[in-house]
Amino acid sequence: MSLQELSDRAAVEDLASRLAYAQDDRDFGALRALFTDVILLEMFGVPLSEVAADDLTAKAAATIPKWAFTQHWAANVLVEFDGDRAAVRSNGTTYVHSPAEPGVADYCVTREYINLGCVRTDKGWLIDRVTIVRDAPAEGNWGVYTAAHQREETHG
Repeated sequence: MSLQELSDRAAVEDLASRLAYAQDDRDFGALRALFTDVILLEMFGVPLSEVAADDLTAKAAATIPKWAFTQHWAANVLVEFDGDRAAVRSNGTTYVHSPAEPGVADYCVTREYINLGCVRTDKGWLIDRVTIVRDAPAEGNWGVYTAAHQREETHG
């Protein structure tokens, strides 16, 4: 493997980690910097669609802070290259926490496959496709997960 191939692999693998950390750090500027201007997005059974990266970032900025704490993991990262394109596959786990009434679980853990399409640009490697497939039942209180999304939809 050449030095360029090693460098590309490290840069692309790094995108998966940066995606997780940017969300947990609530650093939405860093989150936006990971994407091309328009991405293809497919999540949890919602059909593949084009989304402006600015819109995706704004949605994340409106939703993530509604949880008291989040932690995203990307593990077992595999990268396959095809010229200036890369396909990244990882196993993801997402933990979200919000205070709840006594005796009610205050967290939700989901597990998913995270597939990223990446492209080499003049700014370096960027994500231009995100596909997330939930592959296991959630643990904890699913309401903790959905409540933030419902608050975002009803209160903008």
